[in-house]
Amino acid sequence: DYTHRQGVRRTPEESRVFLDDLLLGQARKEAASLALLADGGWDLFMTNLGEAHCVGHQLWSAHDPEHPWHDPAVVEQVGDPVRTMYRRLDRALGRHIAAAGDDATVLVLAPHGMGPHYSGTPLLDEILYRIEIADNGGPQGNAASRAAKSAWGRLPERFDGPARRALTRLLQRRMAAGDTPPLEL
Repeated sequence: DYTHRQGVRRTPEESRVFLDDLLLGQARKEAASLALLADGGWDLFMTNLGEAHCVGHQLWSAHDPEHPWHDPAVVEQVGDPVRTMYRRLDRALGRHIAAAGDDATVLVLAPHGMGPHYSGTPLLDEILYRIEIADNGGPQGNAASRAAKSAWGRLPERFDGPARRALTRLLQRRMAAGDTPPLEL
């Protein structure tokens, strides 16, 4: 998810570099697999053409114009990366079948389809960062914020009423004023 990506989503340039690396890796793996197959003597030979999965998850938004993150600037850089990779893998499969010979039995597994990938994965770093801050005593903030947090920590459990609610509102206002780092989307 984070290869060639600095922000939440890849820029058009990052998408181009990502796809180039993925295509290069696919070509190298195909060459290695075909070289091993050519060595012969196999009772069973298996290879995995898994780049379809990766390109589908990472660059589906360039393939699907209905995707909410579809960006014509990315398409201008990479074309349709899913179609490009599927065509390459189709040719690679054909070369493997040809290299296996006429007497080979070939089994192709395609375990599932592909579609858009929606998850909170890009937010994970920020979430973990905030958990770490909270685990280490929270953001230091200004004097009023530190005093409020200190008072909060000292409140007995029986103060579940107005004092706790007032302190909660104070803390929320202080945090909204900038005592915690913003969540960038």
